[in-house]
Amino acid sequence: MKVFKNGALVDTETDGHEPNFLTRTQHWLGRSAWSHDGYFDGTIGYLKMWHGVELTASDASSLYLATLKRGSHFWDFRGCSGASLVDSVEGSSLAATFMNGATCSAEGIILDGNNDYVDIDDWEWGGAT
Repeated sequence: MKVFKNGALVDTETDGHEPNFLTRTQHWLGRSAWSHDGYFDGTIGYLKMWHGVELTASDASSLYLATLKRGSHFWDFRGCSGASLVDSVEGSSLAATFMNGATCSAEGIILDGNNDYVDIDDWEWGGAT
C-alpha cells in the first residue's frame, strides 16, 4: 500500500497481505479503532480513494495538482455544510458523516483532536488489484 499526502509519496507498506473482499466498517477519518490512540487535530481538505488500481508517484502528483474528481471515491470537504457529505463520484452514494462537533470551513473539515471525527458508510472492498 502506498500513502500520498499533497501529491507526494509519504509511506509504503510491503509487509501486509491482500485483504479479503468483504463489507468493511469503521471507515473513520481522525479516529482510530483502538481507544488508546488519540484523535486527529487538524483540517482535511479532501479525500480520494482508489481500489483495484496501483498509482505511480507521477499519477498521484498529477491527480493532486489537477484535483480531479476521479477515483473510486471522492469527498471534497472544502466549503462543505451540514452534517454530512456524499461521495461525488458518479454512481456512488457513500456518505461521510461529521461526528461529535467536526465542523466545515472553506479549507475543509476541521477536527479538534478531542473526540470529533468523520464516519464514512460501510462498503465492500478488498481482493486482487
